[in-house]
Amino acid sequence: MHDLLTGVFFWIALGVCLIGMLARFIMYFRGLSWQLDRVAYTSYPGAGFKGAVRSIYKWLIPFGTYGWRTQPFITIAFFGFHIGAVLVPLFYWDIICFLRKNWGFHFLR
Repeated sequence: MHDLLTGVFFWIALGVCLIGMLARFIMYFRGLSWQLDRVAYTSYPGAGFKGAVRSIYKWLIPFGTYGWRTQPFITIAFFGFHIGAVLVPLFYWDIICFLRKNWGFHFLR
């Protein structure tokens, strides 16, 4: 069972994940419309990039935007989930052993 889960099913799950992300990426960009965009690129071309960088920076900081401040529970849950999604696989021993055995990654020496 272990060989099945770490072999065929692993590659199926990885393939579904990657195909799904690619499909969402394509659907997102097909749905964009310059008419609905709030930034006036022709009048203020510099504000578009500067505003985008500032917006991304603010969204990366907990409680950095008005939306994060108005919903503190969602903010804490969102950042807790994403921090956990990064830290748990790094320290979960079975995943470390799986990556070491199958892909040659060595986190701990």
